[in-house]
Amino acid sequence: MDIKALSKFAPKIDKKTVIYLLILVLITISAFWVRSLPARFGELQAIDPFYLYRMSEYVLENNWQLPELDTMRHHPFGATPAANDPPVLYYLPVLVYVSFFGLGMSYLEFAILFPAIMGAIAVIIMFFLGRELFGARAGLLSSFFLAVVPAFITRTSAGFFEKEGIAGVFILLTIYGFILAYRRESWKWGILSGVSLAILAETWGGVQYFFLLFAGFTIFMLLINKYSPRLLMSCLPTLVLGYGLTLLFPFHFQLHQITPIVTISVSAILLIRYAIGRYGLVKKEYIPYTVPAILAIALLGLIISSMFSDFTYNIMNSFINVVTLSKGTAGQTVAEQMPGNWANIMQSTGSQWASGILPQLNLVMPYLSISIFMFIGMAILAFKFYKRFDWIYIFVFFWMISSIFGIFGMIRLLFLLGPPAALLAGLTVSEIIKYASRMPVWKKAKTLKENINYISVPLTVLIVLLLSINFANAYSYSNSMGPSFNQYWKEAMDFLATETPEDSNILSWWDFGYWFQTRGKRPSVSDGGGAGPRYDIAIWFMNDAKNWSDDTCDFNLKEHYTCETWLRERYHVDYILMDYTLPGKYGAISKIGSEGKQIIGMLQFQQTGLYPQGNKTVYEFKSGPYSIWLPFEGPGLSGTPMFLVSQGDQYVSRAYINDVCTTSGIIKAGTETPDIGGCVAITNFGVFYIPQEAYKNVFTSLMFMDGYGFPVEKAFDNGAIRIYKLLYEGEEAETAEEPTPEDFLNLTSFGQLL
Repeated sequence: MDIKALSKFAPKIDKKTVIYLLILVLITISAFWVRSLPARFGELQAIDPFYLYRMSEYVLENNWQLPELDTMRHHPFGATPAANDPPVLYYLPVLVYVSFFGLGMSYLEFAILFPAIMGAIAVIIMFFLGRELFGARAGLLSSFFLAVVPAFITRTSAGFFEKEGIAGVFILLTIYGFILAYRRESWKWGILSGVSLAILAETWGGVQYFFLLFAGFTIFMLLINKYSPRLLMSCLPTLVLGYGLTLLFPFHFQLHQITPIVTISVSAILLIRYAIGRYGLVKKEYIPYTVPAILAIALLGLIISSMFSDFTYNIMNSFINVVTLSKGTAGQTVAEQMPGNWANIMQSTGSQWASGILPQLNLVMPYLSISIFMFIGMAILAFKFYKRFDWIYIFVFFWMISSIFGIFGMIRLLFLLGPPAALLAGLTVSEIIKYASRMPVWKKAKTLKENINYISVPLTVLIVLLLSINFANAYSYSNSMGPSFNQYWKEAMDFLATETPEDSNILSWWDFGYWFQTRGKRPSVSDGGGAGPRYDIAIWFMNDAKNWSDDTCDFNLKEHYTCETWLRERYHVDYILMDYTLPGKYGAISKIGSEGKQIIGMLQFQQTGLYPQGNKTVYEFKSGPYSIWLPFEGPGLSGTPMFLVSQGDQYVSRAYINDVCTTSGIIKAGTETPDIGGCVAITNFGVFYIPQEAYKNVFTSLMFMDGYGFPVEKAFDNGAIRIYKLLYEGEEAETAEEPTPEDFLNLTSFGQLL
């Protein structure tokens, strides 16, 4: 065989390509390494990943099947994963794990690293996307910025076994295919975009934004009469395949109802515009007005019909809800669904975390953050469009604006900002280098000595500082991340897993239900996925403690239950768990329980000082402008607690809190006036003021008074988390005695706070 003859068919790789390839490999390895730092804890992050991991592991261990009914959720009724969850997240990690024979790891170890792997793959795709748009140098810089931008690291870091890790890869593949299809007038790349969008739709609920992005760009181009075959070859397969292929999945994630309507409508308008031009259905001079006319007629018809039809009214309402990211009452209480702001945007693309490693560069850090170059990049993009009228630049601009808009609707969508921010930052730095390299002093340089000049030296310093600061920022940020499943929770979940019957049902507020199911190995009434009766749990918590057995609970159910029979007969609750974070969530509980009509907060105070007064010592506890004074004599309270409000260094008002919530019930500490009402509770994790509206309810009794007067017994208590066993007929708890003066003096027996 003639090797020389064959060599002419081999691709020619020049020195520059090899250098770029080596740099890309280095960036990819760095991206994975930075994201892998939280893996040192050997645990999943946050809460939702625990459920998603449990389902994915079930697929691995049960012949690629999901349970028909997951009775660990909303127990004893269960939930159906196949009908409500994104299947790609369950199957793709398992497919990778099996294909590579587990890589010598347990599935948990692999699942912890999987998001970091996907984040590194996204960095590679970003290079090709940036190269296609702005050149290879911009592609490398964009991939570097995506590797280090905190907005993207957060949800692609080790342990964050969530939808966004996979979504990031398919977002970039979708947009890369779309841009190639548009620029090269290629159905092939349009099909890649559509297939990627379909996979994204079966991975992540945020895909709605991308359907609207592509649909919005299509309508914009048609409205300004910029139809071309390239628009047809990019937008049509992206929208049609993006939605149509999801229908072929054996089971699929339910898209928002407005998504198929927008997709079908925009695709139909695009085909009409194609037919008009192809077959001359409209005179040439009228063509620019056809799409605006179609849209105006459709909108007018929708508005008029919505007055008489629930169907069209719901369409309009759904569209408004999607665009504005409207949330129900329960959604308004979830931290990651709260609206974001410019401060969040600047922080997630900033460089402030680098100060822990490079404090000597604190002065220049704010000016070398990705956020600065991102905004400059938007201006450069506008200028490039002005010079070339390349309409794909407008698409990139739409992408950036829609990402920012999404953050103002929901803070968890900061993830969306990572790729376009990295792309525009890469463009900015690439343009700076290109402009500098074209200056006469550099172009005339022939020797190494001549290359060291007033342009090259500052530019080199700028690039070195930029790369160093942002890499240090990424390292410091990722190194600070870790599981919220702390030692307190580990002890509590170990207790559930080993010391309770296997079918024990756990009731708590919904936040930590996935931990009960995955680490405690016990079913729960409710969890973070919306399975379970959040409203009814809130109602139960808010009911007066004396109503435990009375006919007064107002549940949102067809059947009638008292507060007690709801526990015993409807949900067969065995254990009730209360944790140290719940007082801070009582505002959410009260908002949901009142259907948004009121929010009742419980103030948590921390000790800030103590003041001897004769035989007594007054302990001061503060929370913002509010203070509580507790007078103690020896180990016991010796007077009435006082509630004060300060303005600056002066107290402007004061009142008494005559009641104290203790493990022996509510004790009267005094009869002073004015009485603010409510009670004060002393715990291991601070002093709390419980307002009048809440201090005699079920929540307060379980949270601060060891379930005083209820048919429960404390089965577990590690100072931060309590687990109560619900006593059924024939079971008796130790009878609590009436409070005595000694109990009054020993209020600190609840927790050695002082």
